[in-house]
Formats: sequence, C-alpha cells, structure tokens
Amino acid sequence: MLHNMSAPPRTTIRYEGLSGNVKESGPGGSGVCSRGYQGTPVRGRIVQLQLPDSWDSCDPSALLTALGVAPLGDVQSQLLALVIATARDLPLPDICVVLPVDKTAVPLWGTPLMALTVLSQCSDVMWLRAKSPVFAQAITRRQVRLLVPQPWSEAPAIEV
Repeated sequence: MLHNMSAPPRTTIRYEGLSGNVKESGPGGSGVCSRGYQGTPVRGRIVQLQLPDSWDSCDPSALLTALGVAPLGDVQSQLLALVIATARDLPLPDICVVLPVDKTAVPLWGTPLMALTVLSQCSDVMWLRAKSPVFAQAITRRQVRLLVPQPWSEAPAIEV
C-alpha cells in the first residue's frame, strides 16, 4: 500500500486561483450553503492557421523549398533556426490555448511559415513559443485554431 509520506493525514489543500468565479448562495432548505461556479468571459480573437494542401513532406529540404528558401548546408538546422526566429517574432503571447479546428471557418491568419511554426510548436491543448519544433507533427496536424487573448488580439498584426 502506498502512502504520501510528505503530507500528514488530514491535510487540507486549498486552491484560491479561481475564487473570483465562485458565487456563494445562501442556505438552502437543509441549511447547507452551496457554491456555484461561473466562467468569466474570455476576451480575445480566434485565429486559424493552415498549411498549404501541397505540403505533404516533413523533409527539411522540401519544407525550405516550399517556403521559397534555398536549402544550404545543414538543412535541419537551417529550418529549425528559421522557425525559432519566426516564433520569436510572432505577435502572440508565449502561450495560447488550442481550440478544436472548425473545418468551415473562413478566417485564416498568417503565412505558411507562421502556420508551420505554430503547428510544430503546439500540442492538442496549447501552443508554446518555447517548445522545440516537431515538423512531422505539423504536417500530420495540418491546421490549428488558437485563442489569442487581449491585448495581443488587438494588435494590428493579428487582423484576419
């Protein structure tokens, strides 16, 4: 039998991070108070990025050629440096929530390089600027939809 030896029995752990979303209601018929939770409205913009349909290879030389960049020397390092530089310059926060893709969504944003950058640095739930790019993941996924919170969503570069 396993025990958590770092916490004595009857320890109460309390998280106050979402306490602003709690609505207290008075005693009910039984005299017991109840709590309800309500989400605060999230303000921002949804952007969707998509790779061109013709991109079907995660080979660094093929990706560089598709981007209009001449492959030189160590193409893996060249592509990696290009994507990292693009990620650094994106007008996005360091982390964005990934939303389910809407296949019918019209508003797309960004260039193929931006799409490759974001797609190669996101998981199923978030995009992280500092994540190491995985190009095979980008080619497999093809498109991503991000929730860009304010104030980043108000930047002229985010207009779709």
